[in-house]
Amino acid sequence: MNTATLTIPNLQVELAVEQPITAARQLPAGDRVKLAYALVESDLEVELTQLIAGLYSQPPVDEISD
Repeated sequence: MNTATLTIPNLQVELAVEQPITAARQLPAGDRVKLAYALVESDLEVELTQLIAGLYSQPPVDEISD
């Protein structure tokens, strides 16, 4: 069973991946939606940051064609 240490302000908890999944499934539907949005949003932020870094690392294009 894989575990991860989660840091919540002033608290560290070691959980197996299955534990927060089980807890999330017990939430009311509206709260599960909020949790899903938060997870997707954090992944999108990482992907967007990587995309922006990749674009800035490319040399500038001096010639523009029709």
